[in-house]
Amino acid sequence: MVASPAAQESKGDALRAFLRGLNRSLLAAVNDPEAAVEAVLTRNAALNRTIELERWRETIAGEMSHPEIATMGFGAADPIRIARGTGLLAETLGLARTAAASELFTDTFLPAKPDRLQLAEAVRAAPQRVTP
Repeated sequence: MVASPAAQESKGDALRAFLRGLNRSLLAAVNDPEAAVEAVLTRNAALNRTIELERWRETIAGEMSHPEIATMGFGAADPIRIARGTGLLAETLGLARTAAASELFTDTFLPAKPDRLQLAEAVRAAPQRVTP
């Protein structure tokens, strides 16, 4: 989630509530992929159930199963990795200044770590890709 410093200051409770809801929603979607896809299909009936279910399972297996998620919880970011990435970007683009990791990321608004780890555990336990 991207939020300006002003929004972080004035809407911190809303940001926390949104991210808690997102975490709960993702947990439900990981635990029941078929229901998640059905919910999407109610919004867009032109989608193909089989394809969307496969896409969601691929997302769970590929994008949501990074080792850092298992230790830091969903949504957290390693400040060392952020600093390394921003340093490389600044060097590549010839920027005069490299942004500090703390300028780009805060975990202040994330759900509690046990809740984020619960999602990571659900991802780990999810059935892997099913190839027809």
